[in-house]
Amino acid sequence: MTSDNTHYDESGTPFGRYVLFDEIGRGGMARIYRAKLKRAGFDKPVAVKRMLPALSEDPEFVGRFADEANIACRLNHSNIVQVLDFGDVD
Repeated sequence: MTSDNTHYDESGTPFGRYVLFDEIGRGGMARIYRAKLKRAGFDKPVAVKRMLPALSEDPEFVGRFADEANIACRLNHSNIVQVLDFGDVD
């Protein structure tokens, strides 16, 4: 990861309305990517948490992932990343 997160290599991977760049974290359920929200004339640096493909077929894990997003979106603290979006891609 570069020291200046506002500059992106444009060779990222499209993921819905986001473009994923390098992986910055991982756990047992998901991977976290440095990414950007890209719309016409608008680019916003974000982090995207993407569920592992093998778990996305298991309704129990999908439910846990959704529960986590629901809880996290209620939290507001300078050391916690805000939840902007939640949904399915493909």
